[in-house]
Amino acid sequence: MLFFLIDLIRQDPGAALRVAPFVMTALGAGLLIALSVHEFGHAWVASRLGDQTAREMGRVTLNPFKHLDPAGTFVFLVVGFGWGKPVPVDSSMLRGGRRSIAYVSFAGPGSNFITAAFFGILMRLYDVTPTTGIILPNPDLSMGAWLGTALTYIVVYNLLLGIFNLIPLSPLDGSQVAFGIAPREIARQMLRFQPYAPTVLFGIIGIDLILNVGILRSILIPPVQIIGRALIGQDLL
Repeated sequence: MLFFLIDLIRQDPGAALRVAPFVMTALGAGLLIALSVHEFGHAWVASRLGDQTAREMGRVTLNPFKHLDPAGTFVFLVVGFGWGKPVPVDSSMLRGGRRSIAYVSFAGPGSNFITAAFFGILMRLYDVTPTTGIILPNPDLSMGAWLGTALTYIVVYNLLLGIFNLIPLSPLDGSQVAFGIAPREIARQMLRFQPYAPTVLFGIIGIDLILNVGILRSILIPPVQIIGRALIGQDLL
């Protein structure tokens, strides 16, 4: 987000000051909703399967302030995307063995997809035009434009968060989903690789940020566009 605003300031400082609250509140609404439903999904399903750890910590809630992570919030302010505080799960308390771990892990991304579908269908029913850009020097800062932008980012962030977390690399949810549904021997192999997975993941993210090669973009954007067209009938990005 910071880089986006800096770019606007370079183009037109006066317009940038006018659009800053518009942009920050629209993007903030999208991310807060995406993070909240994601962590709520984990906590709710874990509670239903027997582990009350998250419930006892007050995490079975859609209150975003229960789910904000300081580092994830800082990264959001800088680049416009972040993460929430992980929900604590005691796998020994879950009913169903490894499969229950997969259910709890998929609940986060699954909640994001349900939320994206709800708001996407809402946009289509009420013919809300998707928009993620600000046109200078005379941006439309009306309530209607803000609502269209905020709804678009709610759909976009939920899809991005859901798809990103299904990448099967620890500490992402996809690694636990894969571990939970894989045959036992493959699951053992995955456990051996798991200590190295975060290095691989953060290495990919670092290469993307430094060299701008677009590895994550090529993974995330195509499914976001495909799902966006199915939900709304137009590209989201």
